[in-house]
Parts: sequence; structure tokens; C-alpha cells
Amino acid sequence: QALAQKEQFLWLKAKLADQLSLNSDGCELDVVDGVMEPNTCISTQEITDNYETLILEYPQGFYAPYARKRLNQLPKPENS
Repeated sequence: QALAQKEQFLWLKAKLADQLSLNSDGCELDVVDGVMEPNTCISTQEITDNYETLILEYPQGFYAPYARKRLNQLPKPENS
């Protein structure tokens, strides 16, 4: 049960980072209640790392095929 919960946590973490990056307008500053605050800015590398961690820790897990599919859809780093 604990393993399933950890796998699910890793999946949710990866998906949340992925969604935040898709909804982000960049890494500019926002004014919130008169205070400058940085936007949440998540790099493609961070998203890739999250999915890879899930796959490495649970290669045969429930979410592994979905993580592999999403990794294939993400842009590849330019230096590879």
C-alpha cells in the first residue's frame, strides 16, 4: 500500500509540474496585492526528471506507461 501511494505521489507531482508549465506565461514577475512575486516557472528538464524518477523507481508500475508516453511527447533537450 505504501509503495502504491508513493508511486501515485510521484505521478501527481510529475503531472502537476507538467500542467503548471503549460499554464505558465513565463518567468516574469506578477504583482499580487501590491507585492512583486515570481511566477511558478518549471523547466522541461524538471518535468522530464519527474517522469524519469517515476519510471526508474516503478518500471512496471501502473503509471509507468503513461509517464513513458508523456516523456516521448516532451521536447528533447537540444544538447542530446
